[in-house]
Amino acid sequence: MSIQKRFRYDKGKRKKYAINVFLPPYLIMVFIGCPAVLIYFKETDVLEILNMYLYLSLYVLVFFSLPGFIFWYNHYSFAKDVELVTDGESFTLHSQNEKIVFLKDDIEYIDVFLSPVLYDKRINFVYWGNYSYMTLSLKSGQKLFISCMTLDEPKIFSPLIAKRHKKQFPLLRKKVGLAAGNN
Repeated sequence: MSIQKRFRYDKGKRKKYAINVFLPPYLIMVFIGCPAVLIYFKETDVLEILNMYLYLSLYVLVFFSLPGFIFWYNHYSFAKDVELVTDGESFTLHSQNEKIVFLKDDIEYIDVFLSPVLYDKRINFVYWGNYSYMTLSLKSGQKLFISCMTLDEPKIFSPLIAKRHKKQFPLLRKKVGLAAGNN
């Protein structure tokens, strides 16, 4: 009897995909951005300081937090109830109202859609560049979509080779259960 492995959205992935997306931009703004602006402009007027802080907050919100929230919410809404269970050869992918069982031999090919940051293995300056998803195309014609919040890497499907694709915004479209998404 082999050991089963379970993959789902958990505390470790919450830290990677939620906390690390929202917290760093504000910490950088508060501890580096605001003091740097204050030193550069040598402001002493309280209203001017608050005004600069407001503009910096708006900038961080629009260019970092809002896209980060869109990515987080998209992947979270797709992965919150999904679990992948495997014993090495057979896989069970299930959500609240759907259960799909397949074998490693049933997988025709795997496509992994990565953000440019992950695809090029760059430093993540946008904080939401860690998002990706994969599609498993089964020989039966069915396509299964798995968010990075459920499963980060397709290594559990080895020796099958996953084809990597760069996608500017790797967002999932939830249509009907697990066998839905977009390319």
